[in-house]
Amino acid sequence: MIWYTAGRKFKSENGFQGAADLTFQAAGELFGQNSAEQQAVQNAWSELELLWELGLSDSAATAIRRMLAGVDFFASIVTR
Repeated sequence: MIWYTAGRKFKSENGFQGAADLTFQAAGELFGQNSAEQQAVQNAWSELELLWELGLSDSAATAIRRMLAGVDFFASIVTR
């Protein structure tokens, strides 16, 4: 539900931070500001950012790029 809501607003130029911001906003819209769900989204992105800064393996970085590309692809279908 969060990815669907965020995906409708996602554009390829949003990148990593844009995906984090949109999913955080979507969680707030769906479950309320400062809800457990919104905090979980924020925590997940924070952990992912830390891993990114520490140097992800190529396979993990590729998986993330594919996930974000999938969100962009999904957004293009939903907005047609």
